[in-house]
Amino acid sequence: MPKYVAIDVGAHQVRYLLAEVARKQVHLLGYGTLDPFDLGTADAECPSPGDESSDRETQTEHRRNTKDDHKVLGERLAGALAKMGGSGARAIVAVARADVDIRRLSLPPATDDELAELVAVQVLSDARGSGDGGVVDFLPQPTLPNGERPVEAVLATDKILESYQILGSSAGVKLRYLVLRPYASTSLLRHFQDQENSKTQASLTTLLVDRIGAEVDLIATHDNRVLLWRTMQLDEDPNESLATDGLISEIVRIVAIAPAHLPEGRTIEKIQWLGSAVEHAPLAAELARQTRLPVEILDPASLAAVSGGEPWLADGGDGDDDSDKGYPSDGAAPLLAMLLDEANGNAPALDLLNPRKPPQPRNSKRIGLLAAIAGVILLYLAGTWLEKMHADRDHQNVALSKQLLELRKQRKKLAPQLALARSIATWEDAGIVWLDELRDLTRKFPSAEAMTVRGMTFSPLRGGGAMIRVTGQVRDPAVIVKMDHDLRDKYRN
Repeated sequence: MPKYVAIDVGAHQVRYLLAEVARKQVHLLGYGTLDPFDLGTADAECPSPGDESSDRETQTEHRRNTKDDHKVLGERLAGALAKMGGSGARAIVAVARADVDIRRLSLPPATDDELAELVAVQVLSDARGSGDGGVVDFLPQPTLPNGERPVEAVLATDKILESYQILGSSAGVKLRYLVLRPYASTSLLRHFQDQENSKTQASLTTLLVDRIGAEVDLIATHDNRVLLWRTMQLDEDPNESLATDGLISEIVRIVAIAPAHLPEGRTIEKIQWLGSAVEHAPLAAELARQTRLPVEILDPASLAAVSGGEPWLADGGDGDDDSDKGYPSDGAAPLLAMLLDEANGNAPALDLLNPRKPPQPRNSKRIGLLAAIAGVILLYLAGTWLEKMHADRDHQNVALSKQLLELRKQRKKLAPQLALARSIATWEDAGIVWLDELRDLTRKFPSAEAMTVRGMTFSPLRGGGAMIRVTGQVRDPAVIVKMDHDLRDKYRN
């Protein structure tokens, strides 16, 4: 059985899971972690740990942006894999969120083949315009009622791709895929649904929560498809309860605002938490109480029968110590998903190593010869016709050019008046009594102790209605949730 290693390059930690993978079989061999902050190399430009102005995140980001440190990190990974017998394995790497540029585009009606060219032209032209080349892959979203094709595009610059190639070569592994971690975590849902007596339903719109150390992926999914996602960083506070409270508050906030960002007016119907059922049961109960949504814990340990290999334990080992080979339920779920997808022949939804490309034109000598002959015949016929019609067309073109010039002058004179008239009409069509709206808003607004208002703008919306945009600062995230609840009624959202 060929050996594969799934690698997650996180902001604060690099995790890897080694396994033998065959058709629908994954035999786990070892799990470990590396700290990219502690590379053991000297760097004059990197702030020293004793400098009060330096911090762990700044230094980690500095190191990630240097090719030499990717090489050192790869060499450490090579040593850890050698202890597990994983030298020369094929690698599936989840790139760091900070290393890619996510762009959500709305493109004109087009086929999937045409989308590849449209995305490449729009995204790569912007990147090259700023002096960076790169690779872009994208994921088509469902076609909108008006025919537009929304896509989520991911751009990685040539510099970033070269760094990951250096990481792979120095680690002694063969890069197979470069994927995004949230999409790997979402693909794990299919494997839970395949289990007997599974209650996981793909038809529900769910919020998938995957905590990986100090990073938390929050992913809205429907039918095993990513609708939106974000990665939040928890404060490295020794008081775990404070970090947990902050995470719950953020989840409550996302559940409240999700309908404004999800397609087709969807709302979060369920929360799914990747991790140990025993460890997260109290947190799930509190989350269900605050959101009033069902909360399901999906424990990767339940997939042990599918994956095979050694037991999946609650606490995992470290790559520097091959005596402990446990696989943690928290943090390693995306790694297991990458390996299970490979075993089942499921290609990644997004792959920066093998991106979607426009179809290559057919290269046939016979077709080219026939096209040339047909072109010569058409040119002869077209030339004969054009010669006959040339005089009449010239006369018409002169007259039309004069008419076009006159119309342009008139349009230039009328442009300011038209713009002003449209603005006034849009404002009047809204039909809003602003004094009444301000009275109702003031009555329902949080107190001055709870919120400080920095700015307020008023604008009409197309098709009627209007928007009041308020910016400010609140003392507690719960104020936002309460304000969202208080301001909603039959006529306002």
